[in-house]
Amino acid sequence: MEKRFLTTFLLVSVTVATMFAQQDSTQSWKMTMARHDVQVGIGDPFVAGWMTGNKFLFLSDMTPLEEEANAPDMWFKKDVFKGYSFTTGALSVAYRYRVAKWLWVGGTVGYVGFHTAYIDRLTHEKAGTDHTDLVMVMPSVRFSWLNKKYVTLYSGLSAGYAISIVKSFNDLDGGASLTLRHHFAGQLTAVGVHVGTKWYGFTEVGFGLQGIVSAGFGCHIGAPKK
Repeated sequence: MEKRFLTTFLLVSVTVATMFAQQDSTQSWKMTMARHDVQVGIGDPFVAGWMTGNKFLFLSDMTPLEEEANAPDMWFKKDVFKGYSFTTGALSVAYRYRVAKWLWVGGTVGYVGFHTAYIDRLTHEKAGTDHTDLVMVMPSVRFSWLNKKYVTLYSGLSAGYAISIVKSFNDLDGGASLTLRHHFAGQLTAVGVHVGTKWYGFTEVGFGLQGIVSAGFGCHIGAPKK
């Protein structure tokens, strides 16, 4: 009877100890890894430019402002071409909260600006402007599949809403316009890498409004002391 009791006790003790050991192993990351992450980045505006119809390279387009430049009603109007286009790049600020060792949830806000001047072909004076502001808000998830002290590798997905505000003015007819357009906002991060501890630099490769290639810096807030 005592042997059976002792055997049962040992089995229960080993089972309970194993369960607690597994739990400690599962939860141990909370003692050594940061829970909050804030990052600031900049990427290429290729997708944003394609979505809004803006060139993102510093190029000049010698085509007339109006598609029907040779139409009779254009004969006595200024001959105007697109000047150089400038962009802010895809700027973003993101916050994420670590809910598991490998899983982060959070959100991203971003901005991309485009500015194009229209130039009089004869006088080379500015004859008009186009300015586009694209603002995006996207909930996001991130999966970190390598978690080391100084290096983190991850992938991620963001999806949300974007609005573009297009402001145009030209002195061909003295007109000005303001147009609002609504867009789907998304970003797929194929591979991203963080290098650092509390403060880190990062680079990401993917596809979306944050760019095909982006980089920046971030901070783990409230990271436990190791």
